[in-house]
Amino acid sequence: QGRSGPGRLAAATGAAAGAGPGVAPAEPVDEREFEALRAWRMEQAQGKPAYTVATNAVLEQVLRSRPRSLEQLVEIRGVGRAFCERHGASLLEAVAALAGAKGAPG
Repeated sequence: QGRSGPGRLAAATGAAAGAGPGVAPAEPVDEREFEALRAWRMEQAQGKPAYTVATNAVLEQVLRSRPRSLEQLVEIRGVGRAFCERHGASLLEAVAALAGAKGAPG
C-alpha cells in the first residue's frame, strides 16, 4: 500500500516509460552514472522521498543531455526554475564529476 516495489521501479525507469505507440525507446544510460546521480539525489533529499528532488526520468535525461549550465538544465522536462535554484549548481557539479571520472584511467 503506497510503497513501490521492484516491479514498480522497473516500470518507471524502463526505456518505454512514458512512451506511447510509435514512440522510439529512449537511449539507455550508463548504469554506474545513473547510480551516482541517484546517490546525489539521496543526499539532496535530506530524509525526504528521493522523488521529491528529481524523478528517475529526469536523472536519465540529465545523463543523456549532459547540461553544462543552468540554462541547459532548465530545458530538461521536469526541471524548473525552483529546482535549478535549489539543486542546479550541485547537479551540474555532479555531472561534471562524472565526465571527469569517465576520462580517468582505471
